[in-house]
Amino acid sequence: MPADSRSGLTLVEPVPRFAIDEDTPNSTMAAVAAAMQAAGMESVTYPYLMGISGTAFRFQIRESWCPSSPHSDVGPFELTHNIWPALPYDFARCNTGPRVLGPGDPVYAAIRASIQRNVPAVFMNAEAGLVVGYLESGELVSLDNYVNLRAGEAEVDWIAPHPGPFVDPFGRYGSLCIANAPKPKPPKLRENATAALELAVAMFGAGVREGDLHIGAQGWQYWLSGLQDGSIGTDDGRRHGNWWMYVNLIDARRCAGCFLRLISPEFTPQAAGHLVLAAEAYEEMASVVLPAARPAGLPASPLSVWPGWVPEWTGECRAEQARCVANALELERRALREIEEALQAQT
Repeated sequence: MPADSRSGLTLVEPVPRFAIDEDTPNSTMAAVAAAMQAAGMESVTYPYLMGISGTAFRFQIRESWCPSSPHSDVGPFELTHNIWPALPYDFARCNTGPRVLGPGDPVYAAIRASIQRNVPAVFMNAEAGLVVGYLESGELVSLDNYVNLRAGEAEVDWIAPHPGPFVDPFGRYGSLCIANAPKPKPPKLRENATAALELAVAMFGAGVREGDLHIGAQGWQYWLSGLQDGSIGTDDGRRHGNWWMYVNLIDARRCAGCFLRLISPEFTPQAAGHLVLAAEAYEEMASVVLPAARPAGLPASPLSVWPGWVPEWTGECRAEQARCVANALELERRALREIEEALQAQT
């Protein structure tokens, strides 16, 4: 059992690290990957989770241009649910609400048992964190590496006793995902990967709109139109949302390329060839096409400033981003055609 000599403190070893930044802007996937790697599951990486969940392939945008648009659980697909069948542990998800966790509470007991197996529990809501230990006095120990808006700090990286209740940076109650035990058989990679590929195609072509949320091809066109005709307006919050969607899109398609190369050996040679071509399209989008523009709202120092701290956004700046988004959309279509070909070749 992992242990620490300080005042009856028990921690997972090593204590994982993760942060919201331009390399891992999705805190949910970053937290779960950190938890699994702390448990010795090195193959469960951030790009793997982005891909297997479908997050690496989705694009959606709210009419308000809200920066929550890229979140895995925003919208009708609730992509976080897709990661649990693909993990080597069984997880239970518990809504804690306002109660304080401690001895005698079954959720506390389950977290303590998970820590003893060296698997952190994952806190989920708008942003994610980890529970990495407990004190014999009955307090849990949390690790938060997301941007803490309540504290007004940028990249918070601390370990501290946390008696509860568990809330996200916006003061909302979330849920705790707790590892029960290793699964008796490893997850079936090809089966889960095929489901992710089918979802990628479905999300782009569904033409789904939920409330003010535009998804897939419809979302790309809505975003592009707003950049071209200026209907985004001049609101600082929208400009910030535009920047955050851009950052997340680059990250998602970078992960899509990594994921497709990872899973391609699981498929027939013909299908694998199409997956590699799709990966190349996503990689070109993420490394060449999208980085050519500086989207409005991009802070001078990433994540060190928030809405209201955005640079001047000119028509020329919008036009530059619109050109890059239009070029990226062509690569998106190319990649998805290759994924469709891979699925057909596999059957």
